[in-house]
Amino acid sequence: MAQSRKIEQAKFTVVEGEPTPLFDGGPSAVEASAPATAAQNNDAQQSAPVQAQGAQQPAETTKPSVSAGLTAAKLRIDPNVETTPVRRLLTRVPVIDRPDPQWYIRIHPKPEFRMEGLGVINFSRDRRLYAIDPQFSELLKAYYKRYYLFTGTTITRAIFLWVIPMPGEDGSWNAWPQSKYDCALVAMDRWIQVLNGGSCFEPHALPESKPDPMWDECLHPCTSLDQLLDLGFKSTYVNKQDHPVIEALLRGG
Repeated sequence: MAQSRKIEQAKFTVVEGEPTPLFDGGPSAVEASAPATAAQNNDAQQSAPVQAQGAQQPAETTKPSVSAGLTAAKLRIDPNVETTPVRRLLTRVPVIDRPDPQWYIRIHPKPEFRMEGLGVINFSRDRRLYAIDPQFSELLKAYYKRYYLFTGTTITRAIFLWVIPMPGEDGSWNAWPQSKYDCALVAMDRWIQVLNGGSCFEPHALPESKPDPMWDECLHPCTSLDQLLDLGFKSTYVNKQDHPVIEALLRGG
């Protein structure tokens, strides 16, 4: 017993009331059995949930995409399948005093699709052609001329109304409007361009043969000149005393 106490006393020396090891051989039994510090406890608390959360997350799985079932045979359109025919509806008809020189045109050959004696004002402010109601013919006598009007189409089925000045009251007729009239007559049975020949307009025929216009299809749903006039002059018809054209010409409006 005495010998064992000496050995135990040799292991420790008391410094200020606490045992201190006499050698640097690692932590003492006291340190190993000492409770964890607050910092160590905090670290353990922070790491524990992360590990638990990571352990509980299931592995991600990719859901297979649903096929639309598309095949070449399913998408191919058979050109021989009959479809419901669609007819174009004519809703606008421009009024012109000369066809564009690049157009190939035809003129409707039936007399019921042309007229003469139409009073037209070529209004310089907006460069539009205004049809006047006959009740204002005397009031606007200094500003309008009497015109022929023809129904025409381009080779691409664009319908138009072509107005050409008529001879004056004394029978005089300038070469330019007279040559326009001649071109309109030629265009009743062949495709032509109306080109400037230097001193008059000249008809130039299409060098290759093209089928005649299908007038019923081109004019649909219009079946008369009255309907075409209504479309052509629906926004350029001088039919009331306070019309802007009358205000501008007579009152400086």
